[in-house]
Amino acid sequence: MKRFRKWFRNLSLLLGFSFIAVIALLSGFYFWNKQAIEDFAPSLSAFYAKSFCSCFFISERSINDCHEYARQYIPIESFHIDESLKLIHVRALGRQARAFYENKKEGCSLEPLR
Repeated sequence: MKRFRKWFRNLSLLLGFSFIAVIALLSGFYFWNKQAIEDFAPSLSAFYAKSFCSCFFISERSINDCHEYARQYIPIESFHIDESLKLIHVRALGRQARAFYENKKEGCSLEPLR
């Protein structure tokens, strides 16, 4: 029984230190790459908005087809189409993006971020 307790204590210490080391490495990775990680978030909603805009207004496909075309692994929080202004508004990961249809030659463009 003493042998088991000693083995269990050693194992729990090893797992505890391993867990702390993994957390420290992940924290270091995040702080080292913080700007790149924060810059990535707006690109998800922008990609969805521009892809959907091109699919819907240029290719003239159905809404369901265009959602499937622009779909990503990250969930979209909100989505709105303004057909009169030919504007797509998308929100994902707390960031929003708008794409608007210019014409057949130019296609769709993203509105500048504020």
